[in-house]
Amino acid sequence: MGKIVILDELTSNQIAAGEVVERPASIAKELIENSLDAKATSITVEIKNGGISYFKITDNGVGFAKDDMVIAFERHATSKIRSAEDLNAINSFGFRGEALASIASVATVELTSRTKDDDTGKKVVIKGGQLISEEEVGVQAGTTLIVKELFYNTPARYKFLKKDSTEAGYIEDIIQKLALTNPHVSFKYINEGKVILQTSGDGNILNCVYNIFGKTIAKSVVTFDTTFENIRLNGVLGLGDVARGNRTHEIFFVNSRYIKNKTITSAVENAYQTIVPIGKFPFAIVNIELTPNLVDVNVHPTKTEVRFSDENLIYRAVYHVLRETLLKKDLVPTLDPEVTDEVNEEIEELEKKVEQPKSFLAGYEKKSFVDLPKDFKPSTKPYGYSGTKQFTPSYTFKERTETITPQASSFVPKPITVSENKVVKERNETLFTPETQTMPEKNYKFIGILFSTYIIIQQGEEFYIIDQHAAHERVMYEKILKKIKSGVKNKQILLIPEIIEIKNNEWPLIEANMELFNNTGFELEQFGGNSVKISAVPSEITGSSIKDVFMELLDSLQKESGVREEEKIEYFIFTMACKAAVKANMNLDPLEVESLLDQMMSLENPFTCPHGRPTAIKMTKYELEKKFHRIK
Repeated sequence: MGKIVILDELTSNQIAAGEVVERPASIAKELIENSLDAKATSITVEIKNGGISYFKITDNGVGFAKDDMVIAFERHATSKIRSAEDLNAINSFGFRGEALASIASVATVELTSRTKDDDTGKKVVIKGGQLISEEEVGVQAGTTLIVKELFYNTPARYKFLKKDSTEAGYIEDIIQKLALTNPHVSFKYINEGKVILQTSGDGNILNCVYNIFGKTIAKSVVTFDTTFENIRLNGVLGLGDVARGNRTHEIFFVNSRYIKNKTITSAVENAYQTIVPIGKFPFAIVNIELTPNLVDVNVHPTKTEVRFSDENLIYRAVYHVLRETLLKKDLVPTLDPEVTDEVNEEIEELEKKVEQPKSFLAGYEKKSFVDLPKDFKPSTKPYGYSGTKQFTPSYTFKERTETITPQASSFVPKPITVSENKVVKERNETLFTPETQTMPEKNYKFIGILFSTYIIIQQGEEFYIIDQHAAHERVMYEKILKKIKSGVKNKQILLIPEIIEIKNNEWPLIEANMELFNNTGFELEQFGGNSVKISAVPSEITGSSIKDVFMELLDSLQKESGVREEEKIEYFIFTMACKAAVKANMNLDPLEVESLLDQMMSLENPFTCPHGRPTAIKMTKYELEKKFHRIK
C-alpha cells in the first residue's frame, strides 16, 4: 500500500500559515499592505496582549464587494493577478492570495467592509478556516478586520511567541517602516488603549521622521529625490551625528515595499565611508523605484527578499546618488547639540532677518563622482564593524572619484647626512608648502590655537573649532589615494637603508602585498630570514619613525586577511594617512594653519577624517550669548 496521501485542506492551510504568519507582526504587515493596495489614506491598528488575543485594523479604502468577502479567504484567491505572466509586472503589495487564508486558518477572523457604492456592508466570521457566519450590516465605507485568539489551534506555534511587549514592539516596527514609505497615508497605532504612534499623512517624509524618531534626528537628516539611469531613488539620509552602533536605522524599500538586500546594504555603507565613525552605521531610508520587470518580489514567503535582474546597476545607483547627496551637504556638527528645543525656533526667526554667511568650508564647488564601471562586481557582504576587534572599511578603492584635487606636499625633510643614519624626524620650518592652485577668497578670520591641537576661526556669526590632526589626516588620505590611482610614486631614498626584524611568517604576507607597498612609495626586500631592508619610503612619512609606520602597516594587512583587495588598500591608506598627519600638541604657525585650511577647502569631504570623526565643530554667536545669559 502506498504511503503518499493528499493532505486535507485544514492541514495544508496551517502549513501555509507557518510560512506567512510567524507572529502578530506578520499579520500587521499583510493586512496593512492590503489596506494600502485598497488605496486607503487612513489606517488605524489597535492591539491587545501584543496582538495575540486581539488585533484590529481599520481603513478607509475601497472596501470589499459583498460577493468577494467569503471567497477572499480561500487559498490563492486574489484580485491582483490573473495568470503567470502577471508575475512579471507586479504593482501591488499582495498578489498571491495567501494572507487572509493563512491568518484565518490559525485564528478567529471578523471581516466587515463596505464599498462607497453600496448602501450597506457585510460581516463574515471565519474560525480555523471555516465559515461561521455572514450577515449584512450598516458600516462606514472601508474595511475593518479583527483577528482574535491567534494560534489557538496550533499550540506548538503559540509557545514560540515572546512576551506581549516584545510582540507589540515588532508590530510598531512594521508600522513605522510602512509609514516612512507611505507619508501620504495617516497611520495610527494603539496599544492597550494608548496611542503609541500617529502620522499626519500630509505627504512630507520629514514629518514622518519627526513623528517616529523625534526632533533630534529629524533636524539631522536631509531628503533626496533623484534619478539614476531610469531608476528613481528618494528618501532621507542622516548625518554622522545620528549614526548608530547597529543597522537598525538602515531601512530600504523597492517600489515602496520594505525589503532586505545585501547589495543595497553594501552600497549604502560604502557611500557613507569616512562620513560616519568607524564601528557606526548610518541612518538611511532609501526607496528605489524601478519597473516591475527588473525585480522579482516572489522569492520569499514574506516578500522581504527580492532579486534584481541587474545587481550592478542597483549598486551603482544607490552608491552614486547617496554619495553625491552627502557630499553636497554641510556636515560640520554644532558645538553644543543640546541647544535645540527651546532655541531652534528663535534661531530660525533670526536667520530670516539676517543673511548668514556661508560655511567657511562651503566656499568651493563640490566635485561630482564619476560613474562606477558598468562591469563593476560589488560584494554582497555588508561592510563596517562586525565586532570590536575586526575593522572592515565600507567602501572600495575602485569606487573613489578620479577628480580628487592634488594637494601640496606636507612634510619637507631636511637633507640627510650619514651621521644621522636615518631620515630626520624633525619637521622643516614650514610644515605645509603653499598651494599653487587658485583658492577661493577666504571669508574667515584666524583666531588662534587651543591646547596646541584645536584651530579656532571665526566666520560671520559662527566660530569653528578644527582638530588639526583629523583635518590633516583627511588631507593626507586624499593625497595618498590620488597618488596611488595616478601611479605617481613620490618616494624618499634612504641614504642608509632601514633594517627591520620581522617574524618568520610575516614575509609571505609582505611578499603577497609587495605591489601595494611599491605603489605607495616603499622599496623593500628580504634581508636574511627574519629581516626586511627598506631602501625608500613614501615622502609623506619621512618625518615619522619608519619602523613604527612599517610595523603598523604590516599589522593592518594581518587584520585584513581574507577581505577584498580594494578594502585592504583602503585600510592601508587610512593607517599611512594617520601616521603622516600632524599630531595633537604639535605647534603650528599661522602660515601652516592657513595652508592646512586651504587644503581642507579643496577636498570633496572636508568634514570628517578617514575614520569618520569630525574634523570641525561649530557654534553660533547667538548660542554663545545664550550660554552667558546675555540674551533670552
